[in-house]
Parts: sequence; structure tokens; C-alpha cells
Amino acid sequence: MKMGVSLVAYNLLFGFMLPGIDNAAHLGGVVSGFLLGLVMARPLNLNQRKLQASKRLGIGILGSILLIVLACIALPKSAYSYKGEVAFGDVARAFSPKEHEAITELNDLFARLRKGDVTQTVMSDKLESDCLTIWRDFNSRFSAVSLTDRSPSFRMRNLAVDYTKTKFEDVAKDVDVVLDPVGKETLARSYGVVKKGGIVMSLVARPDPIELKKHEIHGAGISSHSDAEDLAEIAQLIDAGKIKPMVTQVLPLSEAIAAQQQAATHHTRGKVVLRIADDPKS
Repeated sequence: MKMGVSLVAYNLLFGFMLPGIDNAAHLGGVVSGFLLGLVMARPLNLNQRKLQASKRLGIGILGSILLIVLACIALPKSAYSYKGEVAFGDVARAFSPKEHEAITELNDLFARLRKGDVTQTVMSDKLESDCLTIWRDFNSRFSAVSLTDRSPSFRMRNLAVDYTKTKFEDVAKDVDVVLDPVGKETLARSYGVVKKGGIVMSLVARPDPIELKKHEIHGAGISSHSDAEDLAEIAQLIDAGKIKPMVTQVLPLSEAIAAQQQAATHHTRGKVVLRIADDPKS
């Protein structure tokens, strides 16, 4: 007994004196060992063993249940759903080769575009029909996975930059593709976030060839072309109510300058419509 007390005191003393030693573990071991000794120690007398067997078994079962309950209460709850993480990982693994294939095909298209083998119209159509379709499809599949807000994958899936508060170039690094719908300063700041061999595409301007060469990346302007049959079909869809144009403002013709200034901000959601004249009164 004296040796046991001395050993406990020795361990506690050095635990307080030396850094990096957790005395809570020492004390927990002493208390647990003492309690287990009370439950598991068997008398030397065989008759007493038989009499106390059922009692000790009951104490052992109750003690085990108590430890399990205390562990469930004291242990921190999991920050995320295991099933959700597995499902997210499955989608990510399925997406990776598809994304690599789409980017490889896109790089090939840019190379053919520079050689003059394809036009920008073909390039735009291919981008819309193949590459963007893949990304939209997997974006919907990623969004369908149920994740908690403390999940590591949740932050990956929901990473968004509020450009009014944070410069995107301070957050985004070594990205494969930038699709710029604004141009000017935003386009100028986009070159630095793309990794070597990546792509900068703009809907409103042609990327600067000097900047592309400087950062060793590709770039192209993306434009659409008008087609009478497509426009007629779109008009039918609008008349049928299947497509609803988003109109933000309807302004009189006298405020055409204000409408142009609003459109120039590139922060207009939907369309600004100029009213030529009031509807005739019946």
C-alpha cells in the first residue's frame, strides 16, 4: 500500500514539475484503477468468491452502463454527418475526371481558336453545350448532399466571396478557369488568380494578351450570335410563359441616360426597359 501511495505521489510531483505532462490522465488512471480494483478483486477464500460473484457482476454491469452514459454526455458531439461526408466525397471523385476532361477539351479548343481552326462562335457553343453543362450538373449534385454547417465539406461547397467586402484575389488562388462578366478592373484583377495553363474568359471584353503571356495562361472573349430561328423559338417560349424575362425597371424614354448609367454599373439584375410611349387608352 505504501509503495502504491509513493508511486502515485512520485508521478503527480513530476507531472507538476515537467511541462507536457497531463496530471488529469494520472488522476483519472488512479481513480479508475481503484474503482476497477474494488469491482474485480476477488477474495482468496473460495466460499466468499461464490457468495460475492453475483454482487460483483451486478456492480460491473451498472458501472459499465454509467460509464457509457457519462461518455455520451461528456464527449463532444460530431461536427458533421459521416454519411454526408461520404456522399460528398463520392460526388467529388466522380466529378474530378469529368472536370479534367472538360478542361483538357477547353484547352484544345483555345489552341485551335488561336490557329484559326475554329471560330469564336463554335468556341462559345462548345463551351455552353459541353463544359458548362458538366459543371452545372455536378453543382446540382453537390448541392443535393446534406451537410451540417460545421462540416469540412460544407465550407468547400459553400465557399463564396462577397466582393463588396473582400477582394476575390485575396481569397481565390490557382484556379483553373475565370469567367468574367464585368470586364475592366475586375478582368485586370483576374489574371493573377489563375494558375499556369489556366483560362480567363470574358463576356464583355477580350483578355489582354500581354497579361496572358505574363501569367502563362490562356484567354478569349466569349460572344453570342443572333439566329433568326432561335429568336423566333425564344419568342414562342416567352408567349407560352415558359420563359419569363426579368425586368428590373421600366423608365420613360426621357430617362435613357439614367438607364444607360445604371446598365454601365454591371450590377443590374435583369433588364432595364425604356418605354417609348404610354399604352393607348381604349
